[in-house]
Amino acid sequence: MMAHSFLLCVLVLLDVVAVSQAWFFFRSYPTAKAKTQVDAKCSELAVKGDCGFYSCFERRLTCGRNWYNVKYGEPYCRDFRAFQKTFSEKAQRFINDSQVCMGRELLEWYQRDSLNCHDFTHEAFRAMSRCYIHSGFCDVIIKDAVNFLSIYQPQHLFQRGALKIWREILRITYHCDPDSIKEIIQTLFESMKD
Repeated sequence: MMAHSFLLCVLVLLDVVAVSQAWFFFRSYPTAKAKTQVDAKCSELAVKGDCGFYSCFERRLTCGRNWYNVKYGEPYCRDFRAFQKTFSEKAQRFINDSQVCMGRELLEWYQRDSLNCHDFTHEAFRAMSRCYIHSGFCDVIIKDAVNFLSIYQPQHLFQRGALKIWREILRITYHCDPDSIKEIIQTLFESMKD
């Protein structure tokens, strides 16, 4: 029970920090305006869960290298595809299903005439949580924890902007099984020793 309360407090704190950063520092974030019309081929890539969707999206609505499509979406998609065969069969299905889900979730944003890059990044991470949960992440995380760590490498989790990743990983894992966080953290520390 104490572990559940602690994790809930961490999740709430991460949400408060994320909201307060934008409010407290009065940051202004870029707005991307559509440079081209919606491309049917790009939309098709989204529906298929093809990693090329992210660069297609970025060409139409350019936020740049510090925002979701370039910094997280396409790199993680390509890493999952590159390492897919190292995952269990069930996790390989998860990768396919979650990529299709992400493409479909982000398609509505791609079809807009403009978007706030900050808001889009946050919404893309929330979409990631929904897609992971609905695609069976809870069924594969423990067995394939080391493989997931080959994608979400520990050094990535300490870069600028990583708070979003931490928050979503904790949120997803808490949804799956709050006790599994202990196993994941143990696996993380063991992998860092190597």
